[in-house]
Amino acid sequence: MKKLIIFDADSIIFTVAWKFRTKKSNNLVKLNTNKFISDVLRHANADDYLGFYGAKDDGDIDTELKINFRYEIDPKYKANRPITPDFVIKWRPIIHNEFKSNWGFLPVEGMEADDAVAIAVEKHRKDYDEIIVATFDKDLKQIPDITFYNMREHKMEKITKENAAKNFYTQMLMGDSTDNIPGLKGVGKAGAVKILKDCTTEFSLFRTTVREYKKAFDNVINKKLAFITKEIKDQLADVEIDTSESEYLNLSGLKLERKIRINNKQILNAEADKLMPGGWKAYFNQQYQLLRMLTKETDDIVIPEVQKSPVKKVDDDSVFNNQKAISGDDMDKFLTF
Repeated sequence: MKKLIIFDADSIIFTVAWKFRTKKSNNLVKLNTNKFISDVLRHANADDYLGFYGAKDDGDIDTELKINFRYEIDPKYKANRPITPDFVIKWRPIIHNEFKSNWGFLPVEGMEADDAVAIAVEKHRKDYDEIIVATFDKDLKQIPDITFYNMREHKMEKITKENAAKNFYTQMLMGDSTDNIPGLKGVGKAGAVKILKDCTTEFSLFRTTVREYKKAFDNVINKKLAFITKEIKDQLADVEIDTSESEYLNLSGLKLERKIRINNKQILNAEADKLMPGGWKAYFNQQYQLLRMLTKETDDIVIPEVQKSPVKKVDDDSVFNNQKAISGDDMDKFLTF
């Protein structure tokens, strides 16, 4: 069974840097970075590997980096992130250098390391029986037909096509607070799971999520409309108004509501715009682009060829066959008991 493991190496940086936050030894940081990667490779026992990390603050990069495309979609993307700790700033270039020089990991620009991982999965899917994604980041659970490897706990989880789709649309509903992606206001993990619990296909997940976005938008408008309508009705009841002084006089029911809606369209849209800038369709599309990983190679990212794992376990038969190929068939007589 041929296996490929792909590292989201950004997940490794904080862990190693935190361990040596009060230390000064470059060699220990290098040693632990390499040990961390080796341990994952050994545990996964994959034949080949790839790795990606964000090029920001890479010690070998002097040119201006391409900005992550998600900042163009929403300038507030990741705006809630705390300031990078000093120990990460200190050790990140050292760790990056180990990624690149010892393991051949690729620094990426203009996107997340997650995106490069997802693109690599699609590129190499047909060449392997199993693809393992090594990370701490739950976002990578939106990639279908992989084995999700939690590097912190050394636990593996199969992600089916159905699991991946549900994971993605769950995030579409609840957003991602760590990246400052709001999703739908007031919808948490439990609420999102409840909304999607009866969905059995990706189309039904999409349709249900779209419906929730539209419903949330309409609810804001209807709430504001009810408030304005009540004010107008109160005025009509409390003040004696001549027909020429109010276009609402002699209107009731749906006719009154329709007239109020038309006359206050800008106010209603402005209220809804506070929740979903540009309307629910534009807002849905924005959230989709912020959360969905890239899956196609472009000029911005060309996935390198895979590398052989240096710690791949070899079964006894393979060892015997290799020895026999080197020593010749006469070796059999020395192995007869």
